[in-house]
Amino acid sequence: MESAEILTTRRALLRRLLPGDRTDELDVRQGQFHHVVIGAERVVCFPRTEAAAGRLPLRAAVLRALAGLELGFRTPEPLVEGGDESPFLVLSRVPGAPLPDGALEDPGVAEAVAAQYAALLGALAGADPARCWARWPGPTRPYGRRCRTHRTTGGVGSRRACAGSCLG
Repeated sequence: MESAEILTTRRALLRRLLPGDRTDELDVRQGQFHHVVIGAERVVCFPRTEAAAGRLPLRAAVLRALAGLELGFRTPEPLVEGGDESPFLVLSRVPGAPLPDGALEDPGVAEAVAAQYAALLGALAGADPARCWARWPGPTRPYGRRCRTHRTTGGVGSRRACAGSCLG
């Protein structure tokens, strides 16, 4: 499905989910697993496959858990999950703009992006998994066996393993 098709076929839904945005001015991006419609304050993710649709609740839960870790980076917050026949996930928009195509070919831009990723990974490595679990809904945790196994060993390695298992 192309960008224009997303805006046409989901126009009524997008008007409800992105109040105040004009549907003809929305930016649509296509990722490996989702079509992403970017509004002024919200972002709507439409899964491209049934498998991606099935993972939307987990994606929302992981984003909530990440937000609770206070990593020093803005995290999109799940606002609305819905649609049985046409599933979607509405997220808060993180300020900024997507990188234009080819931007990473500029060594300065590539270096800046790499530095930001390194800072994020460093923050994740030092995160307290207990804070992540505190925000996890329900009795089941993703990849819990791995976390319980590594948690018993203690130390930095187990914190990384648990944080990694929490974050999927």
